[in-house]
Amino acid sequence: MSLTLPTPQLILDYNQFYNSPPPESRIEIIKDVPTEALLFELIALNYRLKPKNEVHINDSLEFQIKELHYFTKTNELRLQYSKVAEKYTNSKQDYPLIFIRQSCLYAIEEILNSNFKSIVPSNEFGTVDHWESILKYLLAINTVVTQIKEEKDENEINFESLNPKFIPLNELSIEVDPVFTPYRGYWLLKYFQQHQDYSQAIKQFFNRQHSVEPDEFILHILSNYLANNNENPEHDFFYLLQNVDDGIFDSLSNRINNNETFKLLNIRKNPFIQLEPNKFLLTDNIFLLEKCYSQFINDFWFDELKNYKDEQGTNKFNIHKYRSDFGYFFETYIETILKNSFQNYKHSKLLLFDDLKVSIKGGEIELADVYFRYNNKVIIGQVKSGNIYDTEKYGGDVVNLYKNDRNAFFKNFGVNQIIDSIKSIDEHISELDQKYPKGHQLKCYPCIIVNDKALQTPFMADIFNKRFDELLPDINIKKLIIKPLSIIHVSDLEKLEESLNKNPKEIWDFLDDNHRDRRFIPPFYNSVYRKWKYRKYPDKIVELYKQLIEKYFNGNKTAGNIGIANSGAGHWSNQQR
Repeated sequence: MSLTLPTPQLILDYNQFYNSPPPESRIEIIKDVPTEALLFELIALNYRLKPKNEVHINDSLEFQIKELHYFTKTNELRLQYSKVAEKYTNSKQDYPLIFIRQSCLYAIEEILNSNFKSIVPSNEFGTVDHWESILKYLLAINTVVTQIKEEKDENEINFESLNPKFIPLNELSIEVDPVFTPYRGYWLLKYFQQHQDYSQAIKQFFNRQHSVEPDEFILHILSNYLANNNENPEHDFFYLLQNVDDGIFDSLSNRINNNETFKLLNIRKNPFIQLEPNKFLLTDNIFLLEKCYSQFINDFWFDELKNYKDEQGTNKFNIHKYRSDFGYFFETYIETILKNSFQNYKHSKLLLFDDLKVSIKGGEIELADVYFRYNNKVIIGQVKSGNIYDTEKYGGDVVNLYKNDRNAFFKNFGVNQIIDSIKSIDEHISELDQKYPKGHQLKCYPCIIVNDKALQTPFMADIFNKRFDELLPDINIKKLIIKPLSIIHVSDLEKLEESLNKNPKEIWDFLDDNHRDRRFIPPFYNSVYRKWKYRKYPDKIVELYKQLIEKYFNGNKTAGNIGIANSGAGHWSNQQR
């Protein structure tokens, strides 16, 4: 099966509609739109793009047409915008975008950061001018979020040079699972609670920040994601609290100073907006889920651990140790998934982390983080918990992304280690796997298991493979067939765990499908979506949530809604990307 090479989808902006750059002060465009109504419409659009009951962001042509009709309240205005959009539309598969999640989020963040307050009351919202102002503002935001530097040679397609320009956009298109993510977050919090260095700090953090226990926080996030059940499903981002004392809403609606709008720190840290004491808007349901895991990792350091001082006034906690301790959690979590995935695979051999240590002259080496063999097929993997930091992620070019050292970038994420592992495995693995077919034909599937969503973005897997291929000539092992490198995110393994436990040999189908076309290696989730289809969440996750419900909610109405959602939400769209 062939694979179409990725091409960036055009995002229409202010320049294309008005043949002029947007005003220097974009906020002026919406100065006459009531603030509350403006935020409501932007958040509503963002929710329609990614409702809580859908896995994927809706970027279909039908959706774009529908939204254009919604925001243009006269036929004349609709025709004006349609003509421009049609100019860039070649087919139902090749069409431009106007309405995108990234612009919605940037617009909301910009309005919050500017302390924008319209002098017009909300009850006066609804004129044609108001709607046109919102659309103009979104187009102006599109201009900002799509700004990229011109290449010296525009005729040369270079994924590696394009990649840094698209990471901020593409990362916001990556799904965050509403059940697996809180589950992973639960075990992360439990790990910190049991850690001698962090147990007291994490308890204080949740008590001070949210007035709840750590595991109770997970349940609150999950319940607020799944169980709002607004009368109008399209308004499930609007929360009206009735006789409920829920401090979570207050703590997650605080505002901060953010001078770097593109980082979206206000709504990442505090995804709710409070309108009145009992009325809240959820800016983004994905950001709400990330409070359980990726955003929590940052919050716990910057809002808690970083502020601890010892008696001499020096920092009690070290960021490098914190990252290392998180890395240990991540390895343990991956280890649990892999053991459960392959425990029913007969005549196979699974070795992980310390299992792969061998003694050599002068000391001890770890051959790899992951080794899994069945007959003449073997997976050799490294596990990497590190992230691309904001300075590099938002730098916009290769120099910033790689911090002036391309080799170091790929080395830090395990590419060089994979090469070394393949060499070492052939020489030393017989000590640990007595049935290793040394001297016989062997298919080697290298992989790097990662934690960072940015490494899931469309160009990353192919770029990592390019660097892997550059290092391959260093390997000269007879009868060894080395497959392309797979970059596998922890969320991919979570989805596959239950399926592989029942039919572990499927792993080879997923790996082969991932590099079915050597012209371009897509993100691994592409193969998961293509082959996984409609499978349910593992029973162990549902059971955990039931236990938390019984512990904290004591059978109230919200708890019941969560239970229903869990039993019925374990299905996935098989939409291909």
